[in-house]
Amino acid sequence: MTQQEFIAAFTKPPEDWDHELIFCQARERLRRLKDEQQFHILFPIAVKAQDLRFPVCDSAILLRELSPDCPVSCEEAVRAMLPSWDISIEEVPFYLAARFGTDRVRRAVRAIESGTLSDVQKRMLDTVLYWLGKYDEAYGT
Repeated sequence: MTQQEFIAAFTKPPEDWDHELIFCQARERLRRLKDEQQFHILFPIAVKAQDLRFPVCDSAILLRELSPDCPVSCEEAVRAMLPSWDISIEEVPFYLAARFGTDRVRRAVRAIESGTLSDVQKRMLDTVLYWLGKYDEAYGT
């Protein structure tokens, strides 16, 4: 499965659209891929703003569920969220917490906060910290 095939499955559904079936089929196809391939298909979509062109929520849910190894540094992954991540999608910070640990993700956020950021980017990082707190509450880390 390629990223284009993944996007097409969710954005160009057949007339007899069955979201649950499409989701399950995509999950099974992704499971057969190596972690790095899963990451490169799902993560770039999961950190986008939600719109009709990309299955952002489905990507984020599958990223969290499959939890592939992250081939980039924690700081790189957090930085990749800044252009347009939808702050209501907690699965992305939860994925990073599962892969790196909440303390490591917090350190990455603090390192990025020391640079020049827009108000929107600052709000995104604050929201990452909020979701990490929720992750700690839910999973006792």
